[in-house]
Amino acid sequence: MVIHKQKDMKKVFFSILASTLLSTSFAQNHIGFKIGANAALVNKFDLIENITPNLKPAPALGGGLFLEHSFNKSISLVTEANFVQKGFKVSEGFTIPKEDIGIDIPLKASVKMRLQYLQLPVLLKIKNERGTYISFGPSVGYLSNTGLRVNVLNIFPVKTSFPKSVYKEFEVSGMVNIGTEQKLTSKLSLLVEGRYEHSLSRLINTPVIEIPVRSQNFGMNVGLKIKI
Repeated sequence: MVIHKQKDMKKVFFSILASTLLSTSFAQNHIGFKIGANAALVNKFDLIENITPNLKPAPALGGGLFLEHSFNKSISLVTEANFVQKGFKVSEGFTIPKEDIGIDIPLKASVKMRLQYLQLPVLLKIKNERGTYISFGPSVGYLSNTGLRVNVLNIFPVKTSFPKSVYKEFEVSGMVNIGTEQKLTSKLSLLVEGRYEHSLSRLINTPVIEIPVRSQNFGMNVGLKIKI
């Protein structure tokens, strides 16, 4: 039953994505793209707070396409199709004891987890006369891939796959952007924005016990908007 539900959600997700990209030929006023960098934070719940290492942000790149339909000069609806990388890293130090080799040697190791999402935000955008804007709304993400990178002594990093089944396949989140939009020509505008995303769904896929681990994502984007 669960497998059929996941397949149905996949069909709905990719149908929305296809419809979004194909709708450029209809009544949209602008198309464009954004690229940027982001860093994700993962919260820990009380049960494991004191027994797990600190989870630190792992900066990553991302980008995507967007469609913007303007209702008037101030209000518009923006639909995006993005590729977003999220993740976290764990850095731990340890020491080779003096009695083993005659001198204490501090060493360091890090593990970086990377989650790759195909993401569909639908945002209401409000802009003033100076081009400053705020946009906000829901987003649905599909986990397309996961990866793990292990680095000991800051040399010879090893990349390996990691089971996707550990994480929830779909992520629902709320998103807020604050930015500025400046015209370069009559049809071309430059966008610079900051983005905050808060996950509303659980990150870890645990069928028996619901572990309330969620992510927050902070990002900066630049892009171009083209009037069509």
